[in-house]
Formats: sequence, structure tokens, C-alpha cells
Amino acid sequence: MKKYVSVLILAAVIAVAVGAGTAAAGEVDLLVDKLVEKEVLSPMEAQILLDETKVVVSKEIAEGKSGTLPGWIQSMKLKGDLRVRYQTEETKTTSTSNRERGRLRFRLGGEARVADGLNTAFGFCTGGSDPRSTNQTFQDNFSTKGLMLDYAYARWSASPVLDVLAGKIKLKDALFLVSDLQWDSDINPEGAAIKLDFPGIAPGVD
Repeated sequence: MKKYVSVLILAAVIAVAVGAGTAAAGEVDLLVDKLVEKEVLSPMEAQILLDETKVVVSKEIAEGKSGTLPGWIQSMKLKGDLRVRYQTEETKTTSTSNRERGRLRFRLGGEARVADGLNTAFGFCTGGSDPRSTNQTFQDNFSTKGLMLDYAYARWSASPVLDVLAGKIKLKDALFLVSDLQWDSDINPEGAAIKLDFPGIAPGVD
């Protein structure tokens, strides 16, 4: 009987933890440890309960229903990529030899919905002072490589056809591009932009 009462109490605490989020989930861990210590639960039963609780809490965070974490954190989506390559650049003059070098590119970015109609985005990347390249060259006796702010901006959807952007904006969101001959694809402009998108007209015309 004592075991059943303890299990019922544990179930109630787990229900509260799921509703409150990750903060109360830590209290569940402590309670489960105490029940195992008093031999009310076996270690296997305790682990099953903890695993099920973590699955439920993780699902609520993924669906943006956690009562503890701010909504903008729950809505955040991260993305990134890594590229490593070795390249050879041939020259057509006899006075200059071919250039061979290893190159590295790393990018990490995220997007989040702060409020209805208001979104933010940010990104970090390797690179230097050249806004046209996010590559780092293997050189300088294994020196550490820099990580720069590539873009960071807010986007307000004022209406179904009007977006207002401000900050250091990703190129594809700020400018209408016909080809790479206009702007290098690695350049992200700074300032503000107004984006109009009318049905039946070329999308993204600024």
C-alpha cells in the first residue's frame, strides 16, 4: 500500500513538472532518487519514469507549449554548415606560380518569432574584413580563426504584402537579384529595407 501511495504522489509531481517545464523536472529527479533509496521503486522503474517525463517535456518545448521557457526561445530554429576544401588556382602568366591552399568555412544561424508578425534572425560565420568571402585559409602556423557576425536583423510583417526589415540583413531578404553580377552572394547589406510582394507581380520586388 505504501508503495502505491508513493507512486501516486510521484505521478502527481510528474504532472506538475510537465506543466511547469524543465525547472520542476529537476525536482522529479530528486524525488525518484529518494524513492529508489527507500526501495519503493526499483532502479529500472525509476529510469523508465524519468525517460517518459523527459520525452513529454521535450515534446512540449518542441511544440512551443512549455510554461517555463519564453516563447521566442521555443520557436527558435538553428541551422549551420561546415565546408573544408583544398583548392588550386592556376595562373596564365609565367611570373606567378599556381596558388594552392586549404580553405575552411563554418556558418551558424538561427531564426525566432518574437511576437505575432515580428521575427528575428542572426548568423555567425568564419571570415575576415572582406565582406565577399566567408572562407578562412589554412596558414599562420595553425593560428585560431575568427568568427564574425554575418547578419542580425528584425523583420516585421506589417501586412500580407508588406515587410519591413532593419539591421544587417541577409542579401536574399534585402535586395532583388537578377544575377550574381549585381551583388556577390556573400554580401549582406546594412540598414533598413521595405519589401513588397503583390500576387501576380515578380515576388520580392523592393
